Amino acid sequence: MIMKNYLFKKLKALRQLFVCSSTIAAADVKWVVNDNAELGVKVGGKYFWLYKGESLEYEEKKHDDGTPIKYRQVWKREFGECCHPLHLKQIPDRYTEGDNWQEL
Repeated sequence: MIMKNYLFKKLKALRQLFVCSSTIAAADVKWVVNDNAELGVKVGGKYFWLYKGESLEYEEKKHDDGTPIKYRQVWKREFGECCHPLHLKQIPDRYTEGDNWQEL
């Protein structure tokens, strides 16, 4: 009986995860920037920040000095129409530098 209840709870949690991940729409995703000048994305109530090619999530939501991290929505044209790497002197039609490109 204990094992049955445990498995039922796990199944319920997996079902909720699937429902949440399958119902995210473009309107549920907001592009934001924080007061560290980091580009991020808000999905639901969670914030993920672009950091060295990875997603960073601040658990404490505070700076090292204890003050809260602030964010706002990205302004129109703040990052241009597209975010391009800084080292590019001339913006090509497509950015294809590097490996591991995959089709959407």
